[in-house]
Amino acid sequence: MTAAMSLVRKRVYLTYPTELIKQPLVCEMYDRLHVRFNLRTASVSEEIAIVGLELEGEDERVQAAMSFFRERGVRVEAIELDVLEG
Repeated sequence: MTAAMSLVRKRVYLTYPTELIKQPLVCEMYDRLHVRFNLRTASVSEEIAIVGLELEGEDERVQAAMSFFRERGVRVEAIELDVLEG
């Protein structure tokens, strides 16, 4: 990443359906896309999991990370406005 590129931080809730709760999707996303994440909160039961993540990286990669989750059946919802760093 060059100094000219700006990082974005996006805070999202991921809502996992029952069949995906035990899947290591956050780790898989990092392995594939190298988008940094900070686990902010999580609530997991046998029926549903809700995970609050802060994603950080180049905008294209952060968008790809959100698509990664959506393509696998996880609902992705923004928590608040994006934060830009320069």
